[in-house]
Amino acid sequence: MKKLLNFIFLFYSSIGFAQTGTWQQIQIPSTNDLNCIVFPTPQVGYIGGTDSLLLKTTDGGITWTKVAYNGINFFPGGDDFIELDFVTENIGYATVGPYSGTYRTDDGGLNWTLLNVTLCYNHGLFFYADGEGYVGGSGCFQGERIEKFTSGSSFPASINSSTLMPLDLIVDIDFEFSAADSIGLAVSAGGRILRTSDGGFNWDTIPSSLGNLVPLTCVTIVDSNLAYVGYDNGSSGLGLLISTDGGLTWSMDPNTGTFYYPIFHDLHTTSIGKTFIGATTTTLSTGLIMELSNLNILNTYVVDEPIYSMTSYNDTVIWGAGKNGYLIRMINPNTTSVNNLNVVETITLFPNPASDFFTIQFSKKIEQSDITVEVYSLDGRLIKKGESGKNTIQISELTSGSYLVKVNKDSRILQTRLLKL
Repeated sequence: MKKLLNFIFLFYSSIGFAQTGTWQQIQIPSTNDLNCIVFPTPQVGYIGGTDSLLLKTTDGGITWTKVAYNGINFFPGGDDFIELDFVTENIGYATVGPYSGTYRTDDGGLNWTLLNVTLCYNHGLFFYADGEGYVGGSGCFQGERIEKFTSGSSFPASINSSTLMPLDLIVDIDFEFSAADSIGLAVSAGGRILRTSDGGFNWDTIPSSLGNLVPLTCVTIVDSNLAYVGYDNGSSGLGLLISTDGGLTWSMDPNTGTFYYPIFHDLHTTSIGKTFIGATTTTLSTGLIMELSNLNILNTYVVDEPIYSMTSYNDTVIWGAGKNGYLIRMINPNTTSVNNLNVVETITLFPNPASDFFTIQFSKKIEQSDITVEVYSLDGRLIKKGESGKNTIQISELTSGSYLVKVNKDSRILQTRLLKL
């Protein structure tokens, strides 16, 4: 029956190939597999890959160069950049190996310093400010472990039922910061979902509906209720795992089921709640990107190579990186055309996270006298409106949590997400 279903779906997928025209491949100076990609600002981005590859762009991804860095000690067979997380254009973190360690840089990737963590195997990363975040992996004779960083110092978090298998390591971590709690989710190669509601001090283990024999690969929190988890079930993969109660319970999501039978590699949710999935199609042995919004698939794109990592900045440009040096990007059609890639205007907030105020920085020099800044809650309520022409907004009176910042300029809207501490 599966072969028949494959034939039916492959027929329909030939229609969907036209959608890949919105993606453009970007040439890079490497054919190594690309494991992770991150853009801390619209112009500055980093890619980590196999065989100690680190790439950097300073022109918004138009050109990429290899970084000749220092300070990372690679062990034999452990020379891959697994995860990257940059909190500014210069300050970033990397897991290398998986047993070569966790590192920090403060000069844009030129020099790296080994961090003091009690992990033998390093993988998952989540940092929301310098010295503030989490590293996931496993112990030498222990399964899942998570290190919590506060003010630059780390200590092991408490996990209620970790295994004794080092290969059951934490591979991905995500957080949703709200006014009431800091909800975090992590997933394990041992098939377990971990959840915290106290900012990462203590983690509960929640069974996957697939059982512990199916490795989990990625997690994303869309909002305080909705979250997705990806997995690698070989050629038997269908839809993502979904939770609609903040990660407490999980089930298979029929809305994301596809007869491409994907292996899910990465999940990325943009600041307006749109989720992108990077995957491998087991029916075609190519790459697959799925675009989700409001619990439904908006678009499915078949691409040339498996996609291992996805990211974006300001919902304007979506990036996918994957096998054999494959790098692609998609320009939001509501912003500009794919044939005019170099004139995309985006915004960033500094600082972000912020406590008392933030300042809007534009990717291009523009006249700011007629801009209007608005701050919205994630459920769409207008919380604050800034003074016309001012790009610095006071937010000390706002409660802690996530907000959307919208800038109105010449009948256009630019937006990004703000984290209020």
